[in-house]
Amino acid sequence: MNIDFSSPQVMAILNVTPDSFYAGSRTPEAESVERRVREAVSEGAQLIDVGGYSRPGADEVPADEEWRRVRLGVGTVRRLAPGMTVSVDTFRSEVAAKAVETFGPLVVNDISAGELDPAMLSVVADC
Repeated sequence: MNIDFSSPQVMAILNVTPDSFYAGSRTPEAESVERRVREAVSEGAQLIDVGGYSRPGADEVPADEEWRRVRLGVGTVRRLAPGMTVSVDTFRSEVAAKAVETFGPLVVNDISAGELDPAMLSVVADC
């Protein structure tokens, strides 16, 4: 995976959550996920960041539910825009590892920089 940072890149956000802080970005169902991916691609995004856990302070989301959401989002991006760079927004090494195992190389966007899950650094080092 090569990302060209010699010029600005546009990253679209795909919140596969029912409770994102911005109501307009909530895409909890497959239909809304597909619509958002198509929209991001048509608007010229070079990367799509997929999140399955809304934000710190939101309702607790079990890891298996976060993974289900991330799998739906990343799977939709890979199906509709196979060459698109994908970022997975998670602080859980388990979710990041499953994403890489399932979908291959991707960016891991961890809001905690590995502080909430010490195993995250070894997971991303193996990417």
